[in-house]
Amino acid sequence: MTHKINSQVTVTSLGFKKNFAVYPKSIEYMGVSYSFVDSGLRCQVRSGSEMIVIFTMTDGHKTFHLKSENRGGTWILLGLN
Repeated sequence: MTHKINSQVTVTSLGFKKNFAVYPKSIEYMGVSYSFVDSGLRCQVRSGSEMIVIFTMTDGHKTFHLKSENRGGTWILLGLN
């Protein structure tokens, strides 16, 4: 069951894939730091000139759904399960 959160989070560390695609390696949410075990799943959504990237990440226990806006300038935690 996914808990909807829709709250801005701080990405404290970024990783890069071989094609230089960026992904979050760790975040801080409500004073707690979470580190992800791999680069997760990534989906790009384009609407006109706006591009949003949705990430599904895991820390080994929980699954996080993150949204990146403004080319990584703003990160939103959409949900957690």
